[in-house]
Amino acid sequence: MAKALKRLGIVFGLLFGLLAAGLVAVVLLVDPNDYREEITQAIEQRTGYVLTVDGGIELSLFPPLGLELTQSRVESTLGPEREPLLAIDQLRIGVAALPLLSRQLVVDRLDLSGVRVHLERGADGRSNWTVETAGSAGSAASSSGADGSAPAQPTPAATAGDAAGSASGFSLERIGGVRVSDLTIAYRDEQSDQQHQVGPLQIDIGEVAPGQAVGILLSGPALLEGGRSVDLSLDAEVTSSTDLSTVELAIERLAMDLNNPELPGMTTRALISATGRWDRSASRIELPDLTLELDDTRLAG
Repeated sequence: MAKALKRLGIVFGLLFGLLAAGLVAVVLLVDPNDYREEITQAIEQRTGYVLTVDGGIELSLFPPLGLELTQSRVESTLGPEREPLLAIDQLRIGVAALPLLSRQLVVDRLDLSGVRVHLERGADGRSNWTVETAGSAGSAASSSGADGSAPAQPTPAATAGDAAGSASGFSLERIGGVRVSDLTIAYRDEQSDQQHQVGPLQIDIGEVAPGQAVGILLSGPALLEGGRSVDLSLDAEVTSSTDLSTVELAIERLAMDLNNPELPGMTTRALISATGRWDRSASRIELPDLTLELDDTRLAG
């Protein structure tokens, strides 16, 4: 799963960088749809994933400079007949014009809508987010390299940053805000015959800049087995170092309302507040301040 997140980070990094290159094409009066093939080829070469753009790339000049990418998807590695691994109905990005002259990318707003993530493990144990690489192609039973060691994986910060930089030659200064609407994440395991779904979720992320605290608001349902569901509501703040070696999380409020069809009219509420710190180099997560409230019961530690 971690490898999948890293590879999807590369996908978004390449999309981000190549969309930025499209903004320069606006200034040069070049149709960015001419770069559609280059975008898909670059993503496949870098990640192994196949990107398909069924819609188009549309431009807006003022205000601000912007691009819109519609009806795109990342195909499942289990085969094109399967549900796509990732599908996005609409992606919009707006950037400030003047910083482009200094090769700086200042994103005014990034909006994604109709985002569907479909994670699947087939009956043969293969997953739709796993991509065979040159190091793994020689062994179907092992994901290790030729010397028996696991192939090195780039970090999310390095992959996304390198992808954007190599694709456009621009440095990302900040993102004014991100909104993800109608996000659905589904998981299906054909071996255990289990499936889960979260969404549709609405996510609002505040200004993103190196070393700066980022506010996150999330709301939406999660569907569980047996017809049960959980209504989620999150208000949190995340702060990370520029190289993502440490990440600090402050959960102001995480509310979960559990609804059980066998007990109609009854809802179990859980409230969580916490502060935490993740140290990547030490592979350690610390939760020095955690509070859990379950109906009338309160636990703190």
